[in-house]
Amino acid sequence: MLDLRSAVATVAVLAAGVSLVAGCGGGTSSIASDAQVPRWKVWLCRPGQTVNWCNVDQAVTLVYANGKRRLVPARPLPKRPIDCFYVYPTVSVEQRGNSDLKVGDAEKHVVVIEASRFQQACRVFAPLYRQTTSYADVYGGDPKLAYHDVLAAWRDYLAHDNHGRGVVLIGHSQGAFLLADLIRDEIDGSGSARKRFVSAILLGGSISVEKGSETGGSFQHVPACTGREQSGCVVAYSTWGRTPPKNASFEWVDNPSSQQVLCVNPASPTGGKAPITPVFPWFAPEGIITKQLVPPVGTVWVAFPGMYTARCVAKGSRAWLLVEHVGKPDRRQRVQEVLRPTWGLHAADVNIALQDLVELVRAQGRAWAAGA
Repeated sequence: MLDLRSAVATVAVLAAGVSLVAGCGGGTSSIASDAQVPRWKVWLCRPGQTVNWCNVDQAVTLVYANGKRRLVPARPLPKRPIDCFYVYPTVSVEQRGNSDLKVGDAEKHVVVIEASRFQQACRVFAPLYRQTTSYADVYGGDPKLAYHDVLAAWRDYLAHDNHGRGVVLIGHSQGAFLLADLIRDEIDGSGSARKRFVSAILLGGSISVEKGSETGGSFQHVPACTGREQSGCVVAYSTWGRTPPKNASFEWVDNPSSQQVLCVNPASPTGGKAPITPVFPWFAPEGIITKQLVPPVGTVWVAFPGMYTARCVAKGSRAWLLVEHVGKPDRRQRVQEVLRPTWGLHAADVNIALQDLVELVRAQGRAWAAGA
């Protein structure tokens, strides 16, 4: 296992001014699936790789409302019939339009925070890519370059690592926008590609559907998830602790009169309110914890069970995942808006319900394997 405390404890959190959104150019629609596909240059997470930043101890410290704690040791990884292909949000603060292909602390940091716990449900593949940086508006970032890299890594994975396994696509913010383009170009219109498609988790990415429908909008054939035992579908939401303002980000649709932003509650895809469990590394504020726990925990991971519920709220063309404190006396720190006022709890989109997302991916994997 990686020594996370020495490797990333000093890494800075996502900067408050970072722009996590990028529009994305489309790619070609053909997929080569033979050994002639070139290998992608750099992977942050890939099974069997000497340095795999998703290979993190999964033990977690549960912290309860009264301050009591309970250690849940890591369990051996179960048999995993599926893979996860993860694309991270904007984390690069390089003063250039697009990041380079050198693994930096920010990239290590984000895959640990958002992707590594999915190892409990799937083998995780996470490519490094030349994303548009937080300075893209100043230096002229090229979203097509970012998409080129993600598409090349995807085709490498299919040709050399997939071997007929089911796959979940996981993306946050810029990563969600890029994966939405990839689904449109490579999966949505292809019956054969959809056979290996378990699901997509696209958070903070303005995924849309036609009003009154589970499809349309972003995708024509890939529907919204409406049940835990469903595969071949998409989970999407943006997180708020209040009603978003009229100019809220991640609430965009092409046609407000006929389309609606998609919200699927990962704790209850069928709808309604349900408890969620935030899980985050002890060293990563990300809008969930703003100071170190006292006394310090002895695990990489901290979870706050019984603290929040979540439900999807729809209004006009907008929809969002409303996270609400249960209202009981609670000593624990609450999730906060740490980015722009129009972004809500965007920084915490993944970790605010990370345990629920992992459990959902596990259930979707079982459903896919049963029907494969």
